[in-house]
Amino acid sequence: VLFVVGINGAPLRYRVHLAVEALAADGVAAEVRHYRDASIADLAMRADAVVVYRVPATTEVDAVVRRLKAERPHVPVVFDVDDLIFDPTLRGSVPGLRSLTPEAEELWWRGVARYRTTMEMADLFVGSTAPLCAEAARVTGLPTRQFRNGVGRAVITVSDRHLARPRRRGPLRIGYFSGTTTHDADWAMVEPAIVQVMQERPDVQLWLGGTLRTTAALDPVRRRVRRLPMMPWQSLLRTLRDVDVNLAPLVEGSVFNEAKSAIKWLEAAMVQTPTVASPTQPFVEAVEHGRTGYLASTTEEWVDAVGRLLDDELERVRIGTQARREALLTLSPHVQGRVYRQIL
Repeated sequence: VLFVVGINGAPLRYRVHLAVEALAADGVAAEVRHYRDASIADLAMRADAVVVYRVPATTEVDAVVRRLKAERPHVPVVFDVDDLIFDPTLRGSVPGLRSLTPEAEELWWRGVARYRTTMEMADLFVGSTAPLCAEAARVTGLPTRQFRNGVGRAVITVSDRHLARPRRRGPLRIGYFSGTTTHDADWAMVEPAIVQVMQERPDVQLWLGGTLRTTAALDPVRRRVRRLPMMPWQSLLRTLRDVDVNLAPLVEGSVFNEAKSAIKWLEAAMVQTPTVASPTQPFVEAVEHGRTGYLASTTEEWVDAVGRLLDDELERVRIGTQARREALLTLSPHVQGRVYRQIL
């Protein structure tokens, strides 16, 4: 399998490197190349399948796909992505883009148009969530398959190491870790509930990671707020281990947010930290409410779920343990490899 990729960082790790590891566990060899790599033309002609992950349209990519379809029509071309970044008609309805400058937002939407062009060259769409696959089918008519974001051996090894030590001493901690610069609206939605929880429990700290703009509502408890920078995944797992409750809020009613995967639950689950999440479809799919995490929609539900976990250490242990077990049983390489091979 040839994976042609257009992005780096955590998305590449989840959608490509973990897929390569999973396929290897099922006896399938894979190569990974950036879409600007001149070798992709020759590699594509020797591959049994070509997966194009988040690649913007270029004349070179177009030429490779056209040649492949002309000379090796039996080789499937798959477009894979983990965000709803292929529908230009959503312009004006993506909450996370409000923090961008007009120039940056225009560039973002130009990228969406180019992703859509590449996507329409493909034979099949593979997405991380069911809503994402449904949107892909709706706007393009492509057949779709779901391949959930999972865990690799490196994550399992690092999380095992963190689980071998106790949580850092100190007060109880609530954590929210923003992976990008587009989560201000998500945090604003849950901020009133967290302020209420902290005012009722004067010993509780709040750890905020990444680039995030809070509001004045946080001022009454600001002395107990710790800001952390963006960090590599190894450091994030260590930090999540030292947090007692992990937050995964998303603005509801947004088709863009409904398509986002449950990564925040998955990462916390690996170090047995319980998560309270918004009930978008991917979180509903990943989280069994009351067993592997909590789902909350209203301010009252967020206050109740977070407060319940903070007040009951055994409940935190139970939820965290069940969450990790669920992640390992359903999303490990030996399971995911069979799924990807069936898709191909």
